[in-house]
Amino acid sequence: MHAETAGAPRHRRTAVNRTIYAAILVASVMPIAIILGVMQVHLESTYSAIVRRGLREIADRHSQKVDDFLHERLASVQTLAMSQGALLLDPAQLASHLETLQRVHKGVYVDMGLVDAKGIQQVYAGPLDLRMADYSGKEWFREAVLRDSFISDVFMGIRQAPHFIVTTKVVLNGQPWILRSTIDFASFVSLVEDIRVGATGVACIINRQGEFQTAGNRHPLPEGTALAAQARRLFGPGFTARPTERVFEDGGNLYAMSLLKHGDWVLVVQEQREEALAALADAKQTLFAVLVLVSIGVIVGGVLLAWRIMDRLDEMEREMAALNAQVVEAGKLGALGEMAAGIAHEINNPVAIMMEEAGWIEDILADLGEGNPAAPEIARSAAQIRSQGKRCRDITHKLLSFARKSDRDLQRLDLNHLIRELVGLCDQRAASAGVTVSLALVDQLPAVLASPSEMQQVFLNLFNNAFDAMEGSGGALRVTSGVAAGNMVFVTVADTGPGIPEAILQRIYDPFFTTKPVGKGTGLGLSICYGIVKKLGGELRVNSLTGVGTSFQVLLPRAGEGVQAVERHD
Repeated sequence: MHAETAGAPRHRRTAVNRTIYAAILVASVMPIAIILGVMQVHLESTYSAIVRRGLREIADRHSQKVDDFLHERLASVQTLAMSQGALLLDPAQLASHLETLQRVHKGVYVDMGLVDAKGIQQVYAGPLDLRMADYSGKEWFREAVLRDSFISDVFMGIRQAPHFIVTTKVVLNGQPWILRSTIDFASFVSLVEDIRVGATGVACIINRQGEFQTAGNRHPLPEGTALAAQARRLFGPGFTARPTERVFEDGGNLYAMSLLKHGDWVLVVQEQREEALAALADAKQTLFAVLVLVSIGVIVGGVLLAWRIMDRLDEMEREMAALNAQVVEAGKLGALGEMAAGIAHEINNPVAIMMEEAGWIEDILADLGEGNPAAPEIARSAAQIRSQGKRCRDITHKLLSFARKSDRDLQRLDLNHLIRELVGLCDQRAASAGVTVSLALVDQLPAVLASPSEMQQVFLNLFNNAFDAMEGSGGALRVTSGVAAGNMVFVTVADTGPGIPEAILQRIYDPFFTTKPVGKGTGLGLSICYGIVKKLGGELRVNSLTGVGTSFQVLLPRAGEGVQAVERHD
């Protein structure tokens, strides 16, 4: 039964411990996890938007670069047509101008020719023999006839190699002609493939039908038809719109698209998503590491805090137990006081009779005279009875004074008289502890304004502490009174006990702090004494040397002359 009763509190205590630990950990770690989670979500969305915007800007910038290249090539041909006119019909003149363009533009222009309205190239300058070549059935010729200037798609053509041409209409000698020039495809492809987006980035150009104009040789790209489908979704069927968001994700890759050549071509930039968001992954790892480290720190702090809370709870339980013990002791002291008062009253009656009988015996001896040989012995015995009866009466008076209920009303109090009463009351305790008590009380000690019962408590506590310190080894207790500077009255209680170590001297007034063994003290005595003395406007000083002894000095302000109070000596 006892084991079950003892086990229940331990079980409840374990449950409380777990609850406190869990509450602290959840309350500390959860907000950090939520904050870092929100930070990660915002970081991911923000960084992804930055990456997508950056990829789109790369596509726009390079599409503009390619567009500039194409239009510069076309502009050179248009300028030549406008400035030279009919001179271009001379093959030598055409070859000379081609050579000039090749020198200025580093071989970008491969060849040049004049095609009549029927699609027959009448004049040609270049590395191949293409004079009189028939282009009437070619797609680029049909488009060139319909437009003042034209840039073709990439095609194989007669030379069976990928290339494209730029054309412009010109009227020579009253006849319409088309001045065409083949552009070096390697220069054009290098212009596109020089686009660098990280280690995995690649670029290509497709036309509206999804045919590759440049294929991106460094990395494979999806089929052109799939890219064209995405382009139609972004730009519309006619590639006319230019939306802000031209970036999409597919198959673990990010793609950005930008129109060029008046919407006939689409520049596609591709980058692996893993590479594009590598910095984001590093940031996530950093956030996770921070979460782990902070969580560990918070968990350690939480455990320490929980341990501190539990330790404080244990301390509060001990304090409560001490308070309960103090209440019990106070009840015992109250009962002891009432019992002492009853015993004192009961003893007073027979003592009074004994005193009367001793007086009666002395009266009879006086009547008998001194002739009776037994008279001296009877007189000595009667005197002894009277002396011991007086002593018993003094003791009962002291017991009654001790048992009197606490009177907290301030009165003019003679500390010398109070000290003598208390020392007389403690004679037996001093004798049992082997302590010799001596008094050095100054005559005509000024009165103080205090509660007799509270001052009894103060000095009894100091006496009992001294007796406890010297119990077993014996010693001397000296009580001194006098007047100190500053209109103060002092009483010093000095013992020759072992002294108080300096390390704990600053804690002796702390509630529940005691150096006595368990069951011998509650640690409240000096704390209560300190509170009483401070309340009266005085001081309680201590001086102690280990191995020499301890002295406590009570200083109280002397009672003012104008104070109307009753001075008690009971």
